[in-house]
Amino acid sequence: ARRAAAAWAGPGRGSGCYGSASRDRPAAGCVSRTLEGYGGEAGAVRELARAAAMAEQEGQEGRFVGKKLAPFNPVMPGCLDLALELLQLTQDDVLFDLGCGDARLLIEAAKRTGCRGLGIEYDADLCARAAESVAEAAVEERVAVRHANVLDVVDELEAATAVFVYLCPEGMRALREPLLAAVARGARVVSYVFSLPNATDVEADGRMYKGTALRLYAAASPPAASGAAA
Repeated sequence: ARRAAAAWAGPGRGSGCYGSASRDRPAAGCVSRTLEGYGGEAGAVRELARAAAMAEQEGQEGRFVGKKLAPFNPVMPGCLDLALELLQLTQDDVLFDLGCGDARLLIEAAKRTGCRGLGIEYDADLCARAAESVAEAAVEERVAVRHANVLDVVDELEAATAVFVYLCPEGMRALREPLLAAVARGARVVSYVFSLPNATDVEADGRMYKGTALRLYAAASPPAASGAAA
């Protein structure tokens, strides 16, 4: 996994990466709903299902579901600290944040450890906000944010030595195989709120911060039981 990091060209790779020039992009209209507004994790799942059904009925993708990713849920400071503890990053790591929102975890990771990071975010307004924050934190040389569907960048996960992922259950199911492949290569994968289906994390039931679960999947993870559900 460490060798694979060299395959990633760093911030600015590919179309849709926002650098400091994005300070001029409007950030108005960013999604502001959080899990608290949905009544917790179960409420968020219900809202995703409701929004998906409405979008299908209207022949649209829907603002909050997009490609059925997740509602915007900013990482609380305590969860951010716990995530970085689980990821155990160094300056040699390449961190992918799938569903990066406003990029706060990528920014803090770069500042604390010197690692490089790439954030993937489906919402264009959130990408603009994230790019502004990256520029304000002066970590543009180490952090890039790309406006994209995470399902379109799975091939690039080969470059990741660490992954932080926040997606709804359907998104986690879609990325299960690429994420487990990353784990097999030696990457550390931390999921936020929603677990990776039919996979066992290093610490059974994960770590909790004020009712929010973070789970680490790594080479040390015990094998999932046959037919186990997340």
